[in-house]
Amino acid sequence: MDNQQNPEPKQTRPYSYISIRGDQYHEATQPIERIHQLLKTRGEFFYNGDRTYSNTPGYPWLCLALLNCDPMGNYPAGLPQDGPTINLLEFIYIDDGYIEQTQFCIDLACDIAAALGWETEASDSAGYG
Repeated sequence: MDNQQNPEPKQTRPYSYISIRGDQYHEATQPIERIHQLLKTRGEFFYNGDRTYSNTPGYPWLCLALLNCDPMGNYPAGLPQDGPTINLLEFIYIDDGYIEQTQFCIDLACDIAAALGWETEASDSAGYG
């Protein structure tokens, strides 16, 4: 019989998602260049290339992906992601119980949505929201 103890499970950080979109069917689009210009004017983001942004040092961890999705909000591999427009910004952040950091990320996503005239829809890592 093996007396070796099972290791403690790794603690995972809960990720939360905020979809920034023009409408619930993802019919509205924005020029990709407009998104880049908007995000350049803000100090919270660093452009990683490949249509993704991350936080700059000193800000809570976050990731922002500029995507094209189908009417259900899925971004399947077959849908082109390199066109001149997008219909979804997926905002991902760590929601680990620090209210100030969580509120900062929510406020930031709402500010971006307002600047674009779009709306937000939130969900947690399990898909509940």
